[in-house]
Amino acid sequence: MDNRTVVAWLQLVAGALQVTTGYTGWRAGRTAGKSQIASGVAIIAFGVALLTTGWVRAAAWAICVIGAVWMTWRTFTARDRFGIWSGLVLGVLCLPIAIAELAFDQLNGWQTALFAGLALVMAALVVTMTVRLVRSYTRIKVPSV
Repeated sequence: MDNRTVVAWLQLVAGALQVTTGYTGWRAGRTAGKSQIASGVAIIAFGVALLTTGWVRAAAWAICVIGAVWMTWRTFTARDRFGIWSGLVLGVLCLPIAIAELAFDQLNGWQTALFAGLALVMAALVVTMTVRLVRSYTRIKVPSV
């Protein structure tokens, strides 16, 4: 069994655990359960894409793309401080990676477009989350003594 197969099976197990805990949380009334279910499905789809070929693999990659777009949208629409901080950290960690890929790797046309798009999205995420974070802290009223 090669490393790719081991990783794919671990993806399936991790996704199943995430879907299970998300469903349990959703049934208990926690709103974060739905997001956890969706990301778990995307993880399972990634595992399926690594293990299969043909139209099943293409369908799994399509589910991964839909999940990635949905999770990015959820990140941009975060309103609580934890979500804002999480989005800011995600953007700060991903932006240098995308820029380094563009600067130092020999990429073909679609790879260059992919990493340039990722860099633009992450830059927009960093700016958006920074503005929201500053606004959230400026609304705090410190009581005068």
